[in-house]
Amino acid sequence: MPAQQTSISHLNFEAWVDCDGIALPVYGVEVNGNKATCWIASQAGKNFAVHFKMNDRSERANYSGAVGRTFGTVPPAHDYAQRSVTAMRPTPTTQRQLRFSSLQTSDDDYAIKDNAILSHLGTILVKFYRVEVEGTMDHSAKPVPAHLDSQQKFTVHEAAKKLGGHHVQLVAPKAVKPYRRTRVRPIGGSIVELEFKYRPQSVLEAQDIIPVLRAQAVPAEYKSRKRPNDATNTDRRVKKAKTEPVDGDALHAAQARIRDLEAQLKKEREGLAMDVKVKAEVEPIRVSGAFSPGQVIDLTDD
Repeated sequence: MPAQQTSISHLNFEAWVDCDGIALPVYGVEVNGNKATCWIASQAGKNFAVHFKMNDRSERANYSGAVGRTFGTVPPAHDYAQRSVTAMRPTPTTQRQLRFSSLQTSDDDYAIKDNAILSHLGTILVKFYRVEVEGTMDHSAKPVPAHLDSQQKFTVHEAAKKLGGHHVQLVAPKAVKPYRRTRVRPIGGSIVELEFKYRPQSVLEAQDIIPVLRAQAVPAEYKSRKRPNDATNTDRRVKKAKTEPVDGDALHAAQARIRDLEAQLKKEREGLAMDVKVKAEVEPIRVSGAFSPGQVIDLTDD
């Protein structure tokens, strides 16, 4: 079985998303014009990064990363194989990494219903532009949108459940060194757009967008517990065999043999008793009064 695809490619550009350094599989890839879309399974509470590259680097372009708004652009130089977006820099000396978070919902009036915000939830869109490089500039401060700020409460209306349950937030600020950035001017509209639509794995499984991974794990789990079960069953069979009765025919034959031996023993005992009794009952010969004591009697024939 071939390995699951982990990136989308279109018109010389390729992009992928990883969590904890592991590229997420992509599913349901579709291409329409200059735009390619796919699905990925987001993991709440984990930081992620978006990576991209231009396969043929003889051309030069710029990207715009959007997770609810555009927050960064970087022109890939000829000697860079790929570039990555891992965080937003709201100030020259701070950065906040990207993280998937659980979406909080409520039916209260304060919950967000603004479609301008809700329409961006559940998607990561990378756009590539042709640009003209104009020089360098100091990194300027940028406001953090409320729906991206993990330090602010962000709750959407209950009706937005169809968004899937996850959204992107920026973690707490981390101090970094300031740097100068390249100043560019876009030429025309985007030439390529690569979009990742993310949802919790359980949602994608329920919608038949990705295969149910639990079913694939069953054989491995069964295999891991096969030996203990077999050993237990063997012990049970052995114990059961020890308590089973002897074969009926063999038992009857043994009992008949015992009866024969008992009868033979009884017969021999009765014969011995009779012999003793006969000997004990022998009476002495009584001499008739016609003979006198001391007379010799000749019992032989003439």
